[in-house]
This record gives sequence, C-alpha cells and structure tokens, in this order.
Amino acid sequence: MENKSINSVVGVILIAVVLIGFGAYIVLPQQSRSDIESRNLQTFPELSFKTVFEKTENVITGKTENFMILFEEYCADQFVARSFWVSSFHLFEGMLQHKKLGDVFLGSEGRLLIDTRYVDLESRYAGTVHADQFRSNFVSNVKWIKEAVASIEVPAYLAMATNSTTIYPDMLPPNAAVFSEQDMVLQYMQEKVGEDISFINLYPALAAHKNEEIFYKTDHHWTLLGAYYAYESICASMGLTPVPLDQFDVETLLDSQGQPVSFSGTYYPKVFGIPVKPDTMTKFTPKFPANYSMVSYNMDAVGTKIDYAEHNSFYVDSHLETAQKYEYYTGNIHGYTEITSDVPAEPRTLLLIKDSYAHSMIPFLANHYTKIMMIDYRDVGAGLTSLVEEVNPDEVLFLYSVTGFSDVKLVNLTR
Repeated sequence: MENKSINSVVGVILIAVVLIGFGAYIVLPQQSRSDIESRNLQTFPELSFKTVFEKTENVITGKTENFMILFEEYCADQFVARSFWVSSFHLFEGMLQHKKLGDVFLGSEGRLLIDTRYVDLESRYAGTVHADQFRSNFVSNVKWIKEAVASIEVPAYLAMATNSTTIYPDMLPPNAAVFSEQDMVLQYMQEKVGEDISFINLYPALAAHKNEEIFYKTDHHWTLLGAYYAYESICASMGLTPVPLDQFDVETLLDSQGQPVSFSGTYYPKVFGIPVKPDTMTKFTPKFPANYSMVSYNMDAVGTKIDYAEHNSFYVDSHLETAQKYEYYTGNIHGYTEITSDVPAEPRTLLLIKDSYAHSMIPFLANHYTKIMMIDYRDVGAGLTSLVEEVNPDEVLFLYSVTGFSDVKLVNLTR
C-alpha cells in the first residue's frame, strides 16, 4: 500500500513537471536572441501545409529546413531556464576536468580552440552534418568565384585566413585530434582557385607572429594586430606599400568605469559556466592626418536602402556596451558598407567581398583607398558583374576565414 502511495506521488509530480514545462513554453515570451551564447534563437516556426510537408533549402546557410526541423530547434532554444541548465552542465564537465565541451577544446593559457575535424575536403570525417556541409559549400564556392571572376576585367585576389587552432596546435590538450587548415584547405585553394584570381595564403604571415596576441582567446576572430600582419601580406601581393606599424597609436579600449573592456567572444558561450578570463580589445589610430566616414545599409526586394547607418569612423563605440563587442569594428553586419578616406592622394576604389574577419582590417586598408565598398553575401543578392559595373573598382578582394567561406553560399556571385 505504501509503495502504491509513493508511486502515485511520483507520478503526480512527473505529470506536474511536464504540464508546467509545457505551460511555460506557451506563457513565457519567446527570446529571439541569446547574448550569453552570442546567437539568434529559433522562434516558433511558420505552420502551414507547405512548411510541414515540403523541405526547403536556406540559401544562406545551405541547410534543409521544414516545420519539424525548425520546431525541434525551437524547443531546444526556448527550453525553460536553458541558460542555467547549460551553464550547470558545463561547470560539471569542468569539475570532471574534461578538456573538450562540444566542439571547443580547453587549451593551455586560457585559450579556447575549435575542433577542426569538420574542415574535411577528403571525406576523412564524412557522415557528420557539419563536415558534409563544409565540403559541399567550400567546393561550390570555389567554383562560383572562378566563374564570376572570369566575367570581369578587374584584378581579383582571394585572401584566406586560418583559425587559431591551426596557429596554436601546441596549446591543444594531449591527444586532441584535429585537422590542419593549412595542410588541407589552403593547399587545396592554391591548386584549385584558377589563373584569373591571385590566391593569398595568410597562414605564413600569422604563424610567423604566433607568439604575439594575434587571435582572441575566447573568440574565432583575429585581433587588430593579427589583422595588421595579414594586411602586410595582402599588400605584398597587391602591390601596395603597407603603413608601418609604428605609424599607429595602439590603445586598449576602456569601459565607462575606466577598466579594460571585457570581451567574451564566440567560443565562450560554448563553455559558459566554466571560469574563463575575458579578452581585451584594442584600437589603432593613425599618427598621420586622416578622416574616414562609413555608411552601411541593406537592400530590400525592390532595391530600396534599409537599415541605414552612418558614422564618421569605422569604430562604433555603442557596441562596447553590448554583448556583441566585436561589432565595435565597423558596426552591425550589413550587406553593403561604404567607407571613404581622405588619406590617398589619388582616387582609388576597392570592392571587398568578405566575412567579419575583414572588419578588423579596415583601419589599415582604408589608408590605400578613397573608397572601399564592403559586400557581405549573407545579405546580398547582386552578381559580381553588376557590382563591378556599379562600383567601378580598381581591384576586387575576397577576404574570408576558412570557416566564414564555408558558412555562406556564394552562388549569387554568378548572377
């Protein structure tokens, strides 16, 4: 009798927990953004005959989507007290001295390093969604760039950066299995990119300065110092004379309390709950006279400019007060960003097709061009030919990280 009573109580508690959890999904407001995880959250997907019974491909990410796929993501992203449970799990993992959480290694000296086994062009890691998507997008993007560049008569360059795991393999935990982007991807690019494009492998320039702070420890981006060394390599290939490093004043950014800005980047959300020292951020200011301006916008379906933002600098101070602190460098991601400079003596224009790695290089490239038109193909549908006709650039530069190059589909280049 007593056992039956206990079972009844347990049953009631379980039912109550399920009902409360289900009710919370309905009653609590949806969260569209997680600042802790630095990403957008899946809200309740559109429910219709088409979304339930048909699968569509997201043209930006290349992922196949329908209602059930997005509903599963919605349930995971909107789980009640999700941040608390994830943080607690990571803390528990840390107490067990695990050296990898998800796809992030806990490296030495507080450095977080991404697992690069998905960077796989030889099917050594086949069968995983990430690796298969990487391989498909990467190979397709190379084809589309070659096809698009063949239709223009402007010098074109493709510069590609590795991530920090490839630069700091000695900081990985013992026996960590990763693939080198230098060995696999960059050599592939060197061979496949074609004669119409000058390929710039940025690995040697970065590896030569690995003992300096060229990558953030909690983020996938390079620092401004890392971007500067990459800029030197790009200048060498494009026939430009780089501005010497000693011609910039370098300052550590401070918050409103006069303390160094505390930056926890894109890797930190994957391990949050485990104590990790935040990064600091810097600003490079030229010692010579220079005036810059920046205009950013997107285009709607009929070609009207929307999300318009204008600044008298490519540093946007307001972002230092947000979780997205890397956006201090050129602001929110827009499809179109036009930067003007009065430094060059003669008019010169660059068409820069890029991911967010390029944002940290603008303080240096802007001293060679009176106009830089930055294009982010995550939000742009125009073809390369029409962009060249509109912008009339002296050069076209594609600047991507290996990861960024595989996370976007560049099919619109060929329109």
